[in-house]
Amino acid sequence: MISDHTGPGKGSAVAAVPKAAAKSAEDRPVIVEGRGIGVSFKGVRALNNVDIQMRAGEVFGLLGPNGAGKSTLLGVLSSLLRPDSGEVYVAGVRVTREAPHRRAARGLARTFQHPQLFADLTVRQHLRLAYRLHHERRRLWSDLVDGAGLRPASSEEIRVVGELLELLQLQEIADHPVVGLPLGTGRLVEVAQAFATRPKVVLLDEPSSGLDPHETKRLVTALSDVVAAHGVSLLLVEHDIEMVMGISDTIQVLESGQTIAVGPPAQIRANAAVKSAYLGDQFDPPDEAKPRARVVGGTAGGRRAEEPPARPILRADQLCATYGHALVLDKISLEVMPGSVLALLGANGAGKSTLGRVLSGLMPAASGSIHFDGVDVTALPAHEIRQRGLVYLPEGRGVFPNLSVADNLKLAVRTLPKPEREAAVGAAMAMFPIFGQRRRQLAGQLSGGEQQMLSLARALTVGPRLVIADEMSLGLAPKIVDQVFDALRVAIDSGITVIIIEQLVHQALNMADQCCILRRGQIAWSGAAAAVDGILDHYLGSAPEHEATHEEVVDAIKAAGA
Repeated sequence: MISDHTGPGKGSAVAAVPKAAAKSAEDRPVIVEGRGIGVSFKGVRALNNVDIQMRAGEVFGLLGPNGAGKSTLLGVLSSLLRPDSGEVYVAGVRVTREAPHRRAARGLARTFQHPQLFADLTVRQHLRLAYRLHHERRRLWSDLVDGAGLRPASSEEIRVVGELLELLQLQEIADHPVVGLPLGTGRLVEVAQAFATRPKVVLLDEPSSGLDPHETKRLVTALSDVVAAHGVSLLLVEHDIEMVMGISDTIQVLESGQTIAVGPPAQIRANAAVKSAYLGDQFDPPDEAKPRARVVGGTAGGRRAEEPPARPILRADQLCATYGHALVLDKISLEVMPGSVLALLGANGAGKSTLGRVLSGLMPAASGSIHFDGVDVTALPAHEIRQRGLVYLPEGRGVFPNLSVADNLKLAVRTLPKPEREAAVGAAMAMFPIFGQRRRQLAGQLSGGEQQMLSLARALTVGPRLVIADEMSLGLAPKIVDQVFDALRVAIDSGITVIIIEQLVHQALNMADQCCILRRGQIAWSGAAAAVDGILDHYLGSAPEHEATHEEVVDAIKAAGA
């Protein structure tokens, strides 16, 4: 019951998913509806008069940049958040003030960003528990009280659970405890658990977060099969734009708590307001007249030399990193030349900040190597890498709010020899004259933009050769963002090599020579920052993905449990 719209290219994580023929939208009844939803948090408007309408058997994608209000809207629909204004309806019944368990009884189920599973239960037991909770509640409580939990399941329970295990390809691990399962398989178990309640609608919150391309394809195939077999509606809140484009019938896009577009995937992909929300609308292609270093092997080059230097200042080879069982960086290889500016782009969860932390030693690499200025720094601690001249500016304000501006700078230069410290602080004050006037002011009393500039000034006091600037625009107003990037240009003009990790694509590309786009921990595209069309296409999802086999996953699970 998924409409047959144009999906992503061959080889992608969702390309080979078959789509069932669907009724026209007009023939489907409305199953979930929100009218005029408004939510505020401490005076900040998170949702402003948002309408949403889902129909039976529909896969509905909810997109938007960070802070758009997606998770807030999902919380309102599932009754975890009470709206300040507006109404929520399920199958035509107003349920705005109903508790979550009452909405669940009406056929509303949801999953969470992190799988909510019981480590000691098997996959099958999770599904049986979910089924009994909604269809044999008396049996559930009696089993707990009289210890009769091993009584044979009803024929209907056996049928429903067995069907879901087969549909989601979980039969071979059905009696395996969920502890130790790969993250992707754990998400499939949680999805199966939601479907075991026989819902009308399932709300999925970031279901592909942390999954590799193969696990994502398994998940998308499973969701498509369940929708086609049972006519369940899905609401998909997801940062993976390609996944949403490939599976959804209808997509709604939020920005700053308001709806900016609703329609089929092809229409959303071409929508100017959507492109502006994700990429910005102030992009000016870099000046092609200025000399550039060429891209070496598809990796970043530099801006200040007509020919690339013989040796890159930073090189990563086959770099991998993990969070628990989740592979978050998958064989990343790149080179950055001295004096160049590399824009590192990608959707939320693509691995950008993780790559910055691994390169700077704040997070260990699982495999691969990192060379800075010709020296292998893969195993060095962060403070030693910083002393060598590679400085990481974390997202958020990297300052001490209860110290003065001057003391923040003095603290930053403590790693320098004593005779050099005063001159380093003076150079920072000269580079950012505003701090000369506010040297005694507490950093916490500065504006957000001024705090970001102070964070940059702190980094520059130690004379870095390469700065990784991670989300310097985070939480700042547009005018303040311009001030922060003007400060970053000061560093670039002084000859420092810079890697910009940024959601404001237009700002990053205005500065950069080269660009790398990450998707699911892999480099999906790299090239000149001036290649606007290519950047737009790949940022919104069109690059091929790696595929693996279901048998490989099952064999790995069996081996882990042996």
